Amino acid sequence: AEDPETYVLECDEMEADSVRSEAQKLLGSVIECRKIPNFALDLVGKTVEMQWKAFASISPDFNVLLVDSVYLCFGINVFSLNTSNSKMSEFLKEILFPETEKLLGSKDNSPPVLLRRCVWLIGCSASYLDKELTKRSISIFSAVINKIDKDCDAAVHLAALASLSSFLELLEVEGNDFLSPEVLSALTFGIFSTFQNFKEMESRQRALVCLSSVIESAGHNVVPLMEDLINALLSVWGAAERQTPLVTSCIDVLISLLKSVESSEDLKVRRLLEQRILPVIADSTNLSRESLDPNLTDAGLSLWLRYLYALPEYSEPLHRLGSQLLPLLRCGEDRVLKIMLILEAYLVLGKVTFLSDHGMVVLNCVRDFATHVKPSCARAITRVLSLIQVLAPVEGNEIIIPLLPSLVKSTVDHMNNVPGSEIRRVVVQHVYVVSRAVITAPEKVSLELEKLGVSGYDFVMILVALFDNVSHNFLLGKVWCWAAFALFQQLPLEQLSFDEMKPAVDDIFLMAECVSRKRRG
Repeated sequence: AEDPETYVLECDEMEADSVRSEAQKLLGSVIECRKIPNFALDLVGKTVEMQWKAFASISPDFNVLLVDSVYLCFGINVFSLNTSNSKMSEFLKEILFPETEKLLGSKDNSPPVLLRRCVWLIGCSASYLDKELTKRSISIFSAVINKIDKDCDAAVHLAALASLSSFLELLEVEGNDFLSPEVLSALTFGIFSTFQNFKEMESRQRALVCLSSVIESAGHNVVPLMEDLINALLSVWGAAERQTPLVTSCIDVLISLLKSVESSEDLKVRRLLEQRILPVIADSTNLSRESLDPNLTDAGLSLWLRYLYALPEYSEPLHRLGSQLLPLLRCGEDRVLKIMLILEAYLVLGKVTFLSDHGMVVLNCVRDFATHVKPSCARAITRVLSLIQVLAPVEGNEIIIPLLPSLVKSTVDHMNNVPGSEIRRVVVQHVYVVSRAVITAPEKVSLELEKLGVSGYDFVMILVALFDNVSHNFLLGKVWCWAAFALFQQLPLEQLSFDEMKPAVDDIFLMAECVSRKRRG
């Protein structure tokens, strides 16, 4: 093709419905149904002479195209082969690897179509390689990605990038055993070089996807290259400001970097990440920027969350960034879970320091969604509120008390079977939050309950009714019992008869006995 890059992208776009794609599926089905796993391996064995001729060709002649088809069949079939198959090992060591390496080292013009297919097949064979062949594979990928000439066009580079990604996924050993800083340096340099040579945004995205795979496989071996990688990514970020897919791909690579250095003790690395990544988070989650894109905002939230997990250290820049959470939550429910997880991390790291400056942000974040979210989000909100109550009981109650009306109404509606009320496990989360508030401020909560038309006695009965949902968990059961005792002490006992009090007292002691047994068990 005159433009290999465009040709490959167009072929990939049509691949799902193409005749070739359907033929590949048919071949795979025939091999599986007929139980002939060695079909493609036998085919390779019968075409050895043609393979030698193909590797000696300087143009895409009949032998080259035939071997391309044979290797395609082999790649489709490779996953059904036995990993200890001697013929497979013989083919890899005597033909595929040495001939691919010769193609890369040859000064003669070799057909790019054959090199592309060989690289693809090596990517399919990761599970069958010993340590020596794995090292040679990485070297081949690096050489292809760094090779810029007419024998190694954009089509070959795209195949090498995709094959390297799948190769690292299939690898049964830790990638950092083979991705030393020196090897990484060559690979990442080559990936950025191909990135710059690509013309299409889709191709550039594929280069960044491959870079993410390499970084995640390399683990801590990426640390010596950290600064250069971040500088290169931020350069791409700046140049691709209006191309959201590229910018979000840059964020994905930054997330991979954070995964690789998670909990790093290297102070230099920590400072570098703080200085370079926090501004990216601030920019991508800033709702006042001109080119607002939900995909970029969501990617920024993912980066923010990964940063908090990777570098659990509270700093002034991180503290200031917390003020951006509330506007993000007002954009809709889709982001509730991520934002609650970010809030939870902030509470764990910043504790009272975070609450003292951002308490109203937290209150406003949870107020509108405390009783109107999916069950998974309800659990995240409960964790946030529980952390507030544990870390700062006094300040926490100032945040929790304003939420009582919605939490209690949600609970009462459920107990009365009001149509459209929350499901049981969400209501249990709400009652848990109210119960913790009862334990720390029983008088204040009792007064609030009375204002809502729910007596302390009524809430004790709610605790009893829902106890079966928490009896399996010692900590939850303990909170239930403490809350029931605390509320019972606030009841106007002189206004209650013995017959009215006895069921509540009996039930509270039964709950306590159940929790005690759970602890002993």
